[in-house]
Amino acid sequence: MALACGGGGGSSATNAAGDTAIKVGVISIVDVAPIYLGVSKGFFKEQHLDVSLETAQGGAAIVPGVMSGQFQFGFSNTISLLLAQSQGLPVKVVSSGNASTGELGKDFGAVVVKADSPIRTTADLAGKKVAVNTLKNINTTATINEVVRQAGGDPSKIQYVELAFPDIAAAVAKGDVDAGQVVEPFL
Repeated sequence: MALACGGGGGSSATNAAGDTAIKVGVISIVDVAPIYLGVSKGFFKEQHLDVSLETAQGGAAIVPGVMSGQFQFGFSNTISLLLAQSQGLPVKVVSSGNASTGELGKDFGAVVVKADSPIRTTADLAGKKVAVNTLKNINTTATINEVVRQAGGDPSKIQYVELAFPDIAAAVAKGDVDAGQVVEPFL
C-alpha cells in the first residue's frame, strides 16, 4: 500500500488562516491511522496544511480521484498504482504503506470464514463466493488468486463479490458469501 499523488492534477486552495487546503483520499482501514493521528495532533497545521480526509471504497477508486483533482493525495495499493502507471498516468508514490508480517495468523489482513465452514484451506476457496473491497485489484489478483493457485486450487472458479470492508464480516456471518478478505480493524 502506498500514499500517492498525481502529476500536478488538483490544485490546492489557501484558507483564511493562510494554510494550504489538501484533500486526501483514504479507505476505512488501520493502515491510514497515522494520517488521522497527524490531523488530530495538529502535525499538518504546524506545517500550515489544512488536511481533510475523504473515505472511498479502495485504492482503485482513489487513483481516479487523485488524477481528476478531487484529491491531492490518496492512499492506494500496488496493483492500482501499477495499473495507473501502465496506462501512462503520472502517479507518484510519496510514502510506502504497510507490508505483510510473513507470519501465519499475525498479519493485518486475512480471508475469514464462518467457524463451521467446510473451507479449511485456501484451495477450498475455488468455486466459492468471496467478498473483497474492490474487484480485479490487489485482494483478488495479487492475494487470493495467488494463494489459491499456490495451494493447487483454480482461482478462475472463485465468484468475487464487491463489498466495503466494514460489511464483509457481517456478510460472511449471515452466509451471503462463503468467505471474505478483511484487514484491520475489521479482522
